[in-house]
Amino acid sequence: MDGAVSGYYLYSNNVPPNSTPPPNGDKKNRYDISNALVNISKPDGVVRFTIVAGAYAFPTVGETTAKTTQSGYNTDLYSALPIAYLEFDPNSSVSIKAGKLPTMIGYESAFTYQNIDIQRSILWGMQPVVSRGIRFTYTKGIFSGNIELNDGFYSENKLAVEGSFSLAPNQNSSISFNFIYPDKSTKPNSTANPANKQEYELTGSYTLSKFTFAFDSMYVHVPTETDPSVNTQSNHAFGIAGYATYNINDAWSLNARTEYDQEGSSGTDIMGFGLGAHVYSITITPEYKYKQFFIRPEVSYVHITNVASAYYYTSPSDTTATKNTQIRLGLEAGFVF
Repeated sequence: MDGAVSGYYLYSNNVPPNSTPPPNGDKKNRYDISNALVNISKPDGVVRFTIVAGAYAFPTVGETTAKTTQSGYNTDLYSALPIAYLEFDPNSSVSIKAGKLPTMIGYESAFTYQNIDIQRSILWGMQPVVSRGIRFTYTKGIFSGNIELNDGFYSENKLAVEGSFSLAPNQNSSISFNFIYPDKSTKPNSTANPANKQEYELTGSYTLSKFTFAFDSMYVHVPTETDPSVNTQSNHAFGIAGYATYNINDAWSLNARTEYDQEGSSGTDIMGFGLGAHVYSITITPEYKYKQFFIRPEVSYVHITNVASAYYYTSPSDTTATKNTQIRLGLEAGFVF
């Protein structure tokens, strides 16, 4: 059994105008629980299982923040039981998992304590997080292949195919091609809008002495679907993020992430910043650990260009967007066990 208990604070100089969550939109100052999670698992034997339960938040650079328990956000998206699956491993090469499964797409994980930064990237915000389905895994030497049939982007009743094929030449390096191909008639929901987007991703990491470097690059395509409940027009997006960690010593580390994302100027808005948006962000997060305790301050900067309205953000006291940048200062502290 393991898990984490932590809280976070974020200060935003600018916020999205007319933003949700209700009743008063985003806040200049946001503090809440980031993790109150327990992970119970049986990691060995032929029959295994994993259960993750509790409360959690998904703070993401440049995007609206919300209370951890806010309806339609964070814990409410995947419930207080976000991950729960059975696993059948008949031998060392084959594995079958079924249930609520974490996605195979993306370098960043679902919960803050699993990542090098408090806030996730905008690229992460386009990716699935949890799906309900069945996953088949084959591992042989440096190769691992996964194929999953699931309800893509948490749709409940539309089939998607998700896959991951990776190589790990040694313990210090890996590279992976991942994808998800959902049914084009998948309706948008509180976890994804649009939810019929196809995603193709290449990600990798390399560790050299005290440094770890990683990248995540992804192409997104939204097909045209005239069903009024879906109503998407063809568009595309691309994003790339770079990650770096310097482990100064056993207690201190310095983490950084930079990214660039863009989407087409016509069709369905994919990232949520407006058609044609080009988004740059950088996040720096030093971290201190002592036994199970951790604390980390954070600063992030987001700059948006090319949106049709020219601006996306507003000062918290205004109602009209007059800004195209956001600076956030953050702090997270807690315990892992």
